Amino acid sequence: MMHLDVPTLMVMGSLVAASAGAVLLVAWLQNRKISILALWGLADIATAGGVFSLMLGSALRQPLVTAFGGSLLVLAQGLIWKAVRTFDAKPAP
Repeated sequence: MMHLDVPTLMVMGSLVAASAGAVLLVAWLQNRKISILALWGLADIATAGGVFSLMLGSALRQPLVTAFGGSLLVLAQGLIWKAVRTFDAKPAP
């Protein structure tokens, strides 16, 4: 049976989210009329940074880095909410 290393899986998940965010931002650069692409790309990059910061803060026992990671994850969820509201053509404060 193969052993799964959770920190490695978390780092790889962060890299996947960052890659998806970069692809969405490049797509937005090609068509700037679709602001949803930028919002969702920034949300993916914020998610990647948040997960990475949580892991780094936990490994280094730095509560400020951990708090920053949590803040990035909350920001990412807000960006996703804003993107969904924009997609549905409804206002979002």
